[in-house]
Parts: sequence; structure tokens; C-alpha cells
Amino acid sequence: MNYSKKNLILNVFLIVLFLFLILNEVKTILNPFGKLVFYFLKATFGYLRFFLYFLILFFAINNIFKFLKLKSGFIFLIFLILFLIFPFWGGVLGKFFSKIFDIFGNFKNFLISILFFILFYFIYKDLQSQKAVGNSQKIEIKEKFRDLAKKIKTPKVELKEKEREVQNSKKIETENWVLNIKNKKWALPPLELLDRKFELPRPENLKANAQVIKQTLENFGIEVEIGPILVGPTVTQYTLKPPQGMKLSKITTLSDNISLALATHPIRIEAPIPGESLVGVEVPNKIKIPVPLGWILENTDYKKSHPLNFYLGLDIKGKIIEANLSKLPHLLICGATGSGKSVFIHNILISLLMKNTPDILRFILVDPKRVELSHYTKIPHLITDPILEIKKTIGAFKWLIEEMERRYQMLLDFKVRDIEGYNFKVLKLRAKKEKIEFMPYIVMVIDELADLMVIAGKEVEVSIVRLTQMARATGIHLILATQRPSTDVITGLIKSNISARVAFQVPSQIDSRIILDQVGAEKLLGSGDMLAILPDWSSAKRVQAPYIKEIEIKKISNFWQKQSDENIEKIEIKEKEIEKGNFEFADNFEEDELYLEALKLVVESQKASTSFLQRRLKIGYSRAARILDTLEKNGIVSPQEGLKPRKVLIKPEEIDKFLQ
Repeated sequence: MNYSKKNLILNVFLIVLFLFLILNEVKTILNPFGKLVFYFLKATFGYLRFFLYFLILFFAINNIFKFLKLKSGFIFLIFLILFLIFPFWGGVLGKFFSKIFDIFGNFKNFLISILFFILFYFIYKDLQSQKAVGNSQKIEIKEKFRDLAKKIKTPKVELKEKEREVQNSKKIETENWVLNIKNKKWALPPLELLDRKFELPRPENLKANAQVIKQTLENFGIEVEIGPILVGPTVTQYTLKPPQGMKLSKITTLSDNISLALATHPIRIEAPIPGESLVGVEVPNKIKIPVPLGWILENTDYKKSHPLNFYLGLDIKGKIIEANLSKLPHLLICGATGSGKSVFIHNILISLLMKNTPDILRFILVDPKRVELSHYTKIPHLITDPILEIKKTIGAFKWLIEEMERRYQMLLDFKVRDIEGYNFKVLKLRAKKEKIEFMPYIVMVIDELADLMVIAGKEVEVSIVRLTQMARATGIHLILATQRPSTDVITGLIKSNISARVAFQVPSQIDSRIILDQVGAEKLLGSGDMLAILPDWSSAKRVQAPYIKEIEIKKISNFWQKQSDENIEKIEIKEKEIEKGNFEFADNFEEDELYLEALKLVVESQKASTSFLQRRLKIGYSRAARILDTLEKNGIVSPQEGLKPRKVLIKPEEIDKFLQ
């Protein structure tokens, strides 16, 4: 038997002794033993024997409560229950208390009040002390759990925290050298030079359109629930919750029927919406409101952002979407004439010019059209005047590759990994009064890539691939734009090395697949409506690009031209001879009479190989290989990847549109 059990038995014995003593006071029991105890206590202690009784009771109950881990406030409840069971003027306990308090005569009631006051006071103090002890124990337990949680954190959480710490330290380093690199002689353009008036549209008949969409789907046996309706600057997205177990292709194939019911074209269906168990039906707004670049800059802290931050525009939810060219690290822009491609290039350039001095950022502008980038001719950020000739463009690529190799040697000498680490180290050395120049970012913008690929495809492709693979760490970035997204312009090597792509309105699904590897760009509305996909996005997002007027571009360029300094170093780009390439466009191929039959066969079977076409069409190897190459150029099948089979890029339900 352990100590706690022995203690409990002793306390129970004391309570039994207390009951025996008070009962013996009222009427002697267990004669002659009871009489002996009564007369002994009366002769020895007198009236103090009552105090002895209560001392025995208090000691016993207090120990029992500690053993049961109960608060001493329960003692009061026990006394209260005893008073209720045994009325003050009757019963054994009542007679006992009456006999005690009769000693004090008229002071009896006063004494009872004082005793209850003392009892309440001690109960209150005891409860407060126990509460404080409980709180301290809770705090200790929480601290123990917190320490335990830190010890058992998974490696992934620790890695994420370390990554966050590294990113924050890099951000601090970038901010430090950018603030110090800015020469005080340069003034940044004020925001007042740009238009900043903008309000989101308030389209009518939202609920009516939602009911039309629901009714149209019900006509084809598809029951859906209408979700939130999101109004963007160009389109309104109606979200639908389809029933469980239903194929989403049943909804996506009904886009033409929904378009007919709403009397609106074109309609794009996003199934599913990324991160949600909903399907989005995007309906064009009757009134399209352009989003001014000045409004976006006004609502963001653009001056404190990374030097290469720019803004893609507003998404359907009205959120400003931004991107960092240093993380992309290169950008491909495609779209038909008049879709907003050139305006988007101006947006990027103006966004960068609004916060970067020539000490931080330099440009190389290639403008085969000769008119799109002419506004920036005399700004101090240019390494050379805008390049208009193809031969000079080849020379610019050669110079840029040599500059990249020179910068890598400098990074090696300084034992750093990238341009930000180099500039931060230079900042420390300049604090010791060492004269070392900072390394500015270089952004090369090509407004029409197709024109270069036609004339000098081989040299241009090799140069672009070399730069896109290696130039990121040295602070050199490419922005390529074209209105002809064919496989001869956007080759497999170029596409694989540029993962950040923007697609404006294009004529066909084939063009959309070449740019984004998915359909959708053929249903855009033009005027800056685009689908963008960045390396850290799981799927393409629909964004309304910012709009900037020509007069605003002139204001910003004139602001910088007034500060232009003759001492700014400019490079003279030499012309390079062009080697003739054997590039042929998909439009110029002589279509085989079996091409459409081969297209239908490949899509329906979802298989694509030369031997498969030979066997099914009963033709020779050369003819089957030519047909397969044509299917690849038109975006029907994927390029060959080693020994892996080719992928068929379109689904059987989409074949009718291609056959038409």
C-alpha cells in the first residue's frame, strides 16, 4: 500500500471521529465509552473542545480534496449542503451548532456573520492562487509544446523557412545597392505624366445571363449551380458548380450553344478554374474599359519594387498582376496585328523607365518595323541607337554574347553567383573608397522576331538559345515579340528555353497551341486581352494588359531625353554577314493528298509515328515522314523527344474544327 492510500484512510478515520464527537456532544453514544470521552474532553479542554472538533474536520477534508485534486472552494458547498439537510433549529447538526452558539448569547448572529465572512475570504484567496498556478502551468505546457514542435518540424518546413530567409536577405541586398547606385544627377519621371483615371465597369443583367447559361446547360441534361460572378475590365466570369462524376468535356463542347443563347461571341470556358472545383464561363462585356498604366502604378509601390518588376495588367478578379523579369528570366510575346502586342511592349518599357536610372538599367532595342520604338531614340538608357537593319541585329547578338562572357569572368573573379551578389560586393568595396563600377541590367527588346528568322534564321536562333540558356545570372534578359507564332519562328529550341509566354488574340487553335501548349488564345477579344503563363503558374491566366497612349510615351521619353548626357557610353554595333538558312514556313508546303486522312487517323487513334502511317495508309517511309513533319509544323503532334513516342496535341472532339 503506497503513501497516498494510507493518507486517505487516515483522513476518512478523522471524519468518522469528528462525527462521533459531535454526536456524542448531543447525546452520549457507545456507553460507557462515549460518556468517558465526553467527560474527559469537557474536563480537559472545556469549550475549546469545539475548536478541536473543527480542526479535525478541516484537516481531514482538506487532505481529501488534495488527493482528489479538487478546489478547496468545494468545502463551502459541503457546509452549505449540510445546513440545508440539517436545519439550524432541528436535527443533530442543528442542535450541535445551537449548543455552541448559545454560549455567546446575544452576540450569536454577529459571530455567525463574521465566521461566514472569514470563510468566504479564505475561499476567494485560495481560488485566486489556484487560478494563478493553473495559468502558469498552462504557459509552461504551451512552451513545452512549442519547443517540442520546433524539434519535430519536418525538413520541408525547415527548407521553406531557409528559402524565405535567403529571399529576404537577397531582397535587402538588392534594395541596398539599388539605392546607392542611383546617381543623384538623374531625376525619375513624375506619375503626373501618365493618365490615372479608371473605374471597373458595372455590367447589367448579370443574374439574367447566369440563368440563361444554366437553362442552356439544362437543355442538354446538365444540372449546375451558379457560383460567384466576377466582373473584370473586359470580360465577366460566371462560375458554375457541375454535378459530381460528370465529364467536364460535356460543358466545354457547348461553348457555341451558350454563345448563341447569350447572343455574344466569343465565349471561353475555363474547366476547371485553377484551385477551385468550379467551371468558369467568360462572357465579353458590352462596354470594355481600358486599364491605364498610370492607375496601376499609382496603386502599387512601384518605386520600391525590384528594378525589373513590370505589370501584366488586371485579372478577372480585379487584382493587379505583376512579374519580375529577373525571375522569368526571358519573355515571349505573340499575337495577331492589332491585338495589343506593341502596346504591351511600350507598357513594359515605360514601367521600367519610371523607376530605373541609366546606372541601373540599359536597353538594346531592335525595331525591324522602324516606327514602333522610334520614340526612345535619344533616351540615356540605350546602349546603342534603336537597331533597324538585320545585319546590325546579328552584330548586336554577337556583342551581347561577348558581354555575357565578360560578365561571367567578372563574377568568377569576385567569387559571386549573380549580378546582385556582384553589385552588393561592389557596394562594400566602394565604401572603402575603391573605384569599381556597378554592373547594370541589360534588356534586349525585339519587336518582330519573324522578320529576323526569315532572313537570318540560323544565326538568330543560335544567339537566342545561347543567351536564354546562360545570360540570366549576368543580368541580361530578352523580350521577343512576333505576330507569326509558327514553328519556323518559335522553334523548339527557342520555346523550350523561354517558359514565360504571353499570347494575345491569334487566328487559330494551332497558333494558340504553339505559344501556350493549349487552346484559348483564339477566343480572346483583342485590345490587350491576353493569356499569360509564367514559370511559377500552374496554368494560363486571362489578364487585361494596361493601356498607354502615344502622347504619354512621348512625355516619358522627352523627360529622359532632356537629361541625356553626352558622357554616357554608347556602343557602336558593327554589321555582320548573314549566312543563308534553309527555313521554310508551314504555309509554303505542298499539302499531300493524304494529309487530311492522316490527320483524322492520328487524332482518333491518339498515336503518331512514321511506321504507324506507313502501315495504315500503305505508303512509303519518305512520304509518311513528310506528312508527320507537316503535322508537327501545324501543331497537331509534338516534336520527337529521343526514343519517346510523339504526343498528339488535340483531342478527338476537336477534330471537326481542324478538318473545316
